[in-house]
Amino acid sequence: MISEKWQFAMSPTPKLTLLPRYANVPKRVLKALHNRVNSLVVDPWAGRFNRILSHNLQPEFMAKAKDYSGMLEILSGQRRGVGAFLVRCGLSLLTPVYRVGIGYRNWRFNRGKGVFRVSVPVISVGNLTTGGTGKTPFVIWLASFIRRIKVDSPYGRRVAIISRGYGSMEGQLNDEALEMDQRLQAVPHLQGADRVQLASTAVAELETELILLDDGFQHRKIYRDLDIVLVDATRPFGFERLLPRGLLREPIPNLARADVVVLTRCDQVTSQRRMEIKKRILQWHPAVLWAEAEMRPTTFIQDSGRQLALEELRGQSVIAICAVGNPSGFHSTLTRLGLEISESIVWSDHHHYSREDLETIQSMTAQHPATAVVCTHKDLVKLNVDRIGSIPLYALQIDSVLQTGRQQLEQRIKQLAG
Repeated sequence: MISEKWQFAMSPTPKLTLLPRYANVPKRVLKALHNRVNSLVVDPWAGRFNRILSHNLQPEFMAKAKDYSGMLEILSGQRRGVGAFLVRCGLSLLTPVYRVGIGYRNWRFNRGKGVFRVSVPVISVGNLTTGGTGKTPFVIWLASFIRRIKVDSPYGRRVAIISRGYGSMEGQLNDEALEMDQRLQAVPHLQGADRVQLASTAVAELETELILLDDGFQHRKIYRDLDIVLVDATRPFGFERLLPRGLLREPIPNLARADVVVLTRCDQVTSQRRMEIKKRILQWHPAVLWAEAEMRPTTFIQDSGRQLALEELRGQSVIAICAVGNPSGFHSTLTRLGLEISESIVWSDHHHYSREDLETIQSMTAQHPATAVVCTHKDLVKLNVDRIGSIPLYALQIDSVLQTGRQQLEQRIKQLAG
């Protein structure tokens, strides 16, 4: 987190100049849309929408309290029934408003309005959709690689991570930052709403030589020298619809802004499906650098640091719990490792665990005997326990491993880092 004592002089708000198609829309309306959409796309939106669903529609649609999967089933069309249909219709009515807001917002940034440059190179890593794309493991790999680039200092290249900190509690880092801190102990992570100020602080106070802008594709206030967008192979285009009807933060053709597209979880789909996704993206951006990354499990780990080889739980019955953007990806990985999921609980992304939640999990372990409770690393840093009741709790640690395009991407990064 960043202290309130840091102050950063920002340029005045630029004067609004309207695109012809927006000329008949009152400026106050466009300003309101711009401000609202800015908050929606900078902060991942799925968790906010899920809270609305959980409170208002839970009795009819949610099998379990705070079941994030239920929301995804409604958006994807898998959940049938009159109620789910009405929800989709209602959300469809809101999508045009969002489209106008995001279009106007991007138009302003395309004209260079409100964009700030910092004095060091900036690499942005972001998504086209809400929900998990394997961004945290990729940022960990990227930061580690940059640190290893040869410099005169024995401590390596000085890099800092800047992020919004969605889902964090006041005065605390969020789950993604806590996981990164455990795995990147030499890399500072600054979180806050004003990322321009944070970037200035990182350069001035921490002598940062390169900034990683985490979840930065939609945060266009900071000029970036390299724009990397991650696309999840298992859910690449957010049900083909913009928020709030789908999971797209902005239209697919906006990938033309990206310098690099990395297809994550490439090992979880067929080679034919990978080619279909690549072909579609290259239609919009033929010159983009294409890479594919596998989300590779490495070990099971406990809060105390004790590790367990992947083979140790193969064939064992486990209870899977998670609060991530793409729970199906987590479950698929466990199944591919040979674990038998006897029961699972899914919470919304960045969910904060309560005593009630722990009691729910403990009750489930009594009803469904299992060898272990398994979660993601993002969950473990919030649970902070080695056992739930009499059952051990393990997190599956994941590394991002580039399968194609690695050499070209590393070369681009080396050129930028000098």
